[in-house]
Amino acid sequence: MSKLFAMAVTMSLLSPLATGAEFDYFHRTYADAEKVARKEGKPLYLHFTTSWCGWCRRIENDVYKLPGGKKALSPFVCATLDCTVPRGQKPSKVAAFNQQLMRKYGGGGYPFLVMVTADGDVLHKISGYKPLEAFKVDIARAEANFQKLKAFQAYAAKANKAGYEYNAKALSFYSDTGSWDKAATAAAAIKKLDPTFKKGQAATASYAILRGVKTNNKARIVALEDEVIRHDPKNAEGYLQKVLWGRAARAYGTTARNPDKKVQKAGALEGAKALKQLVASAEKVSNEANVYGFLGYLSAKAGLDDEAVTALEKAIQLEPTSRRVPMLKKLLQDIKKAKAPK
Repeated sequence: MSKLFAMAVTMSLLSPLATGAEFDYFHRTYADAEKVARKEGKPLYLHFTTSWCGWCRRIENDVYKLPGGKKALSPFVCATLDCTVPRGQKPSKVAAFNQQLMRKYGGGGYPFLVMVTADGDVLHKISGYKPLEAFKVDIARAEANFQKLKAFQAYAAKANKAGYEYNAKALSFYSDTGSWDKAATAAAAIKKLDPTFKKGQAATASYAILRGVKTNNKARIVALEDEVIRHDPKNAEGYLQKVLWGRAARAYGTTARNPDKKVQKAGALEGAKALKQLVASAEKVSNEANVYGFLGYLSAKAGLDDEAVTALEKAIQLEPTSRRVPMLKKLLQDIKKAKAPK
């Protein structure tokens, strides 16, 4: 019995904190849900929440409480896991366990929704609110991945796990589901078996190795990112965007709260440089309006007013009805006002 599961059993004996998710088909502890999932041979749907999360309440009301939401979730054993920590207090044992479990699956904000097997294999993740119809699409993907996992496990039981074929299949499946530790293990094996990637998999393998690395060494991370960029230079597989967006967010995030304005500007410049590289290199960019909006914001923070105006206008043009538009228009107005002759 794993330490995590043993802790879950203990937690099932404790009363969970109250949340807004009062649904008769949602369990209140991981241990209870995991026990039922094993008995029924079903995957788990885990809803990580807090008492103060407004978007959590939205998805509860707009999805879970509706007949369509309940039907969509019927192939899963569901649990709502409260991570609330009252201000000025230490986490309760329940909240601490739930937070630990959420971190294990890569969650960073609420609501965090993850579909996993009882053995902990990730099937799909959702970060944030989804309306019912979009939610159904994600749930269908998780169901499909569950069937793929069963097929993969049947194959793996007889496969040569040191061979290329097994590791190629493992890399494909685990990267699709976001199980990056397992994907990275398969990628490392592929890199040894096919160092020059003559059989393909270069971009996926390099991205899996990047995601699976455990280091805070910036130079090491940048080197791994550059390897991904080299293998997906035009964003054909979507990894260029993941890397450059992450680089931009990291560059700005690590300097945004620094009181030194020069440090802030340097971080914004570095972030803007990454996004400019993305829009210049990629044949296709997903969430294009969001990319241009962030580029405009970073360019403004870096003092690149003309570039900021161009990017902000592009973002507004791409999604004129987005919730971000009033904020982008205000920033655009402020830049133009500051540039106007006195």
